[in-house]
Amino acid sequence: MSISESMAQTAAEEAAERKAWGFEHYIALPCPNCSRQRLHACTNGKTRCEACNWVVEDRGYCPLKLTG
Repeated sequence: MSISESMAQTAAEEAAERKAWGFEHYIALPCPNCSRQRLHACTNGKTRCEACNWVVEDRGYCPLKLTG
């Protein structure tokens, strides 16, 4: 595999992962990590805090640096 093919594959994988963490809707519960009302359901079925990037189901931070 060439460098350009490898870079394209990496970019495609990153785009797919970002899409999986995409916004569906807000949830009317406070974040268990920061207590702010910024939880939202992601397209991958997990719940992530928009403010601090905490993933409720994983009890840890989202592996991607996401905002909004």
